[in-house]
Amino acid sequence: MRLSMILIFITAFEVISFGDNVVVDWGFEDVSNRSVSEKDISALGSIPGAWYKSTTGVVGKGIQFDGYTSFISYPSGQVPQPEGSFTVEAWFALGAYPTNLCPILVTGKPGESGFFLGVDELGHPAFEIYGQKDISVLSEESVELRKWYHIAGVFEEKQGIRVYLNGKMLKDFKGDVDYTPANGQQVFIARHSVKRKPVGTIRPHATEDVFTFLDAIIDEIKIYNKTYSDEEIQKIYTELKPKNEPDLQLRKLPSGPKGKGTFGAFYTTLRYYDAWDSAWRVGEHADVVVRFDNNPCKFIFWRGTSYIPNWVTENDIWYNNEFTETWGDDVKGCAEPMSDKQCRHSQVRIIESNPARAVIHWRYALVDNWYEFARVDEYTGWGEWADEYYYIYPDAVGTRKITIHSSKPKSPHEWFEGMLVMSPGQRPDEILDADAVTLINMNGESKKFSWKDRIPDPNVDYPANAVIQVVNTRSQYKPFAAAAIQHHPEFKMFDIEARREVCIFPWWNHWPTSPKACDGRYALTDDLASHSSLTHLFWDSIAETETSMTKVMLHGLTNKSADDMVKLISSWSNPPEIKVSSSHVKSSGYDIVERAFIIECENASEVQITLSASVERPLVNPAFVIKNWNSDTAQVSVNGIKLNNKKARLGFSEKLEGTDLIVWLDLDSEKVMQIHIEK
Repeated sequence: MRLSMILIFITAFEVISFGDNVVVDWGFEDVSNRSVSEKDISALGSIPGAWYKSTTGVVGKGIQFDGYTSFISYPSGQVPQPEGSFTVEAWFALGAYPTNLCPILVTGKPGESGFFLGVDELGHPAFEIYGQKDISVLSEESVELRKWYHIAGVFEEKQGIRVYLNGKMLKDFKGDVDYTPANGQQVFIARHSVKRKPVGTIRPHATEDVFTFLDAIIDEIKIYNKTYSDEEIQKIYTELKPKNEPDLQLRKLPSGPKGKGTFGAFYTTLRYYDAWDSAWRVGEHADVVVRFDNNPCKFIFWRGTSYIPNWVTENDIWYNNEFTETWGDDVKGCAEPMSDKQCRHSQVRIIESNPARAVIHWRYALVDNWYEFARVDEYTGWGEWADEYYYIYPDAVGTRKITIHSSKPKSPHEWFEGMLVMSPGQRPDEILDADAVTLINMNGESKKFSWKDRIPDPNVDYPANAVIQVVNTRSQYKPFAAAAIQHHPEFKMFDIEARREVCIFPWWNHWPTSPKACDGRYALTDDLASHSSLTHLFWDSIAETETSMTKVMLHGLTNKSADDMVKLISSWSNPPEIKVSSSHVKSSGYDIVERAFIIECENASEVQITLSASVERPLVNPAFVIKNWNSDTAQVSVNGIKLNNKKARLGFSEKLEGTDLIVWLDLDSEKVMQIHIEK
């Protein structure tokens, strides 16, 4: 016989058999084939959704729900309802807080009939009675994640209602309460019966009303046709108080193997946690990770961030430079890849990966949360798309080439927003210094900007002509971004939507990993994956057509000083002059997009290069693309000294027209350099 049916508490005055008063008892011992069988209910409870799990409960088995799609539903009128005074109880452990009031158990609907027992968006226990006038009691005490809790609600006719947590009464309402039993109504476990917007919604017109789901393990739900006292509920809690911890996975954004690894880009499928992963209909090569052999950092294109690529520091701090974004009357809210929750239009592929560099192509659509395209051309039917190419080198520095395809490419767009991405359990003020951003100009003048007292004023005390941004993450390697001074960069601080009573930095959790249509939700706490934005960058394009606009920037991770950063940016935006003296070889100059010198080769066996490096035009880790090298061997010498494969990285890129040689040199110089490459 089940323990819950024979619990007998003996006092000096009476014997109470809880089994005699049970209306419904869910123990979740018989869960299979997407259904729940309980002896008190004639019908099977169905379990829709992507994922659920029968797991260890407080007594025997419990059931875990994913928080996005899964719940238990009973057909109308199949669950017995208490007609008068009653008590309802349950055990639960949260994986994350819901986005609004969410039931462990709800019968009927607000404003009609039934009752609700559950928690709100901050984990406050709540008990509600529905009728002609709904009555609710909401505790000020909040539950923690990944811990077992006992919750109970008591309705007493003519007296009022009470809510309990771990045997203690937290909140009550005294007075006559109109309770209408939810006879003939559906009953839900772990999902509300009504749709609502998430609490903290910023732009309601661009956020969908949704059912709220519970991310939790639930066990031992019982409804009694009797009012239990404070002492009796305390005994129920004490008697079943579990010793085991709930079986809930910790959630950390996936970044692949730890530490250094072979340099290059790799297809993989990064696993987050089971409940989240299960909804994705992907195979073995869903994501792309770039690793480095000189440092333990990574560059990651993960579907959980809609393939928006992130630099990941040695201690798992994620940072990205955003994407292209637009707005307009033809879309709800923002049109951007962030809205593409299922990566329907956001795709990533490896173009090149070899010891010298990795080249990644990311293509995406500018759509809103309903997959409506921005600025659809009435003649072609095409909306706005973007292509981004990333040229990444072994020093964890790369370029980002961004092209918008549009019938109106000069219409308002955002191209850059310095953005931190956080795992559950991380906050912006824990991974960032309060002096979160350093701006640097080409004279080496720098200034730190602090969010401690307020968001920095974007019009005060900037270094003149700042071109470099360093984000002061609490890590050895820090994200940086830069634009060439000839493209007239201007950094601005992100100065909207901060809630300083919660965090000194702007902070939202409608992205990443959230599958619902939402264009903005404030993070209320650190239970979900989230993001925070610091800066904008505005700078000139490098190319324009009637239907496109292209920009380029430099970015990466660094542990260098401001002077070293200036030198790096100079070597990219104002490189040394190049001369080639071999026959059948022609220089095409320096390509700021590829961060490389381009050399055309026709049946040559060697290339002799002179680089006129100087203080004003330094050389920092140069790359060379020698087109049509048409060989799979090469030897590199600098000033007559042959370099090994660590100092001179060689890549052979097979193209339709022939084999290109990619050379990357671990070289820092302000003097004229002679470079010889031979087959």
